Amino acid sequence: MTTRTSRSTSPSTTPFTTPLSAVTGRLDWVDVAKGACILLVVLHHASTKNLLVQLPADLAWVADGWFELSTALKPIRMPLFFVLSGLVAAPAVHRPWRVARRRVLGPAWLHLVWLPVLVLVLAVEPTLPANRLTGPGAVALDLLWASTSLWFLYALAAYFVLVKLVAGLPRVPVLLVLTAVAATASYVPTEHWNRFSVVFHVVFFAVGALAPDLVHALVRWVSRVPLPVAVGAYVLTWWALDAVLPAEPVSVLLLLAAVVGVPMGLRAALAVRGRPARGLAWLGRRTLPVYVLHLPLLAVAVHLPLAAALAAVADAPDLGGPLVAAVAAWLAPVVLAAAVVPLTLLAHRALLRAGATWLFAAPAWLEPALDRLAGLVTGLPASLAQTERRYAPPTSKNASVT
Repeated sequence: MTTRTSRSTSPSTTPFTTPLSAVTGRLDWVDVAKGACILLVVLHHASTKNLLVQLPADLAWVADGWFELSTALKPIRMPLFFVLSGLVAAPAVHRPWRVARRRVLGPAWLHLVWLPVLVLVLAVEPTLPANRLTGPGAVALDLLWASTSLWFLYALAAYFVLVKLVAGLPRVPVLLVLTAVAATASYVPTEHWNRFSVVFHVVFFAVGALAPDLVHALVRWVSRVPLPVAVGAYVLTWWALDAVLPAEPVSVLLLLAAVVGVPMGLRAALAVRGRPARGLAWLGRRTLPVYVLHLPLLAVAVHLPLAAALAAVADAPDLGGPLVAAVAAWLAPVVLAAAVVPLTLLAHRALLRAGATWLFAAPAWLEPALDRLAGLVTGLPASLAQTERRYAPPTSKNASVT
């Protein structure tokens, strides 16, 4: 495997303690960072999937450039997303299993219902580069170890089970072991990058879930670092690691780069103010529909006549010629991502109005059904779980994968 708002601050009102929404009580920088992460995910797929197959041969260097840029963002994009996901899940880690299990049932259900949708989409559309599952056996295996673009949902469920099991152990040894797992993830016997990612990213979720105090301390520290310094430190770190370390194991390069990349991502989230902050935070509370719907939309967009349009511009001096065509090629993934994200949210709204709420949240009958099943197996009354669930926090109406 290879991969090469400006606001006044007072002691009681700071960028890392004040939520944008008094209703949810969620920290603003968490949602801002999540919104940025999901945008980077869509941009990553638009640039490394669509652009790869849609550009004419003479502009292939643009796709190569986007690939290098997207690769450089790997130690930020998903590691930061998982730190934030773990941070959001942290309060549930020490609750009873019957109360905390929604942290497992939610993403597990979503992975279960969206996997057939993705399989069908990719079976109908054979052009978009993606991990395609062929046959019931491959689908069954994917439920055990995800390899498709839905791997994030699978990981959220699996990671929570793991951190819940080890929550009673000293966290430093646990995090050291998981760090070693991440560092050696390149040696996992799989050719699927997404399966590698499932193994590699567990340490980042665990940091957020088992050490939320350390994450908040890190946020307070990076808030005092000038943003240009944080960005410059990451750029230099990535350049140095890429130049010095061998191509394999790539897990070591990504892990070391993430040590600088995640704080840089946090600092960037803290730097956003005003309307951009509110917009990103709003999106950060609605990451689920973007995550599950953007790939089907990209599968449609791959058939847009981008290559023909760019070739026509390159051959027409009055339209700007090759230079304008190259600039347009560079901007194409940004434009595509900017179009796809709102379309996913519109599709989400339409599906909810059509009654397909089960596509975005586990149905209400699932937990009682599991209670009855557990009662049949253990002999315990189902009313016990119903009593415990009264003390569970209310489910947010917003559709977020975390």
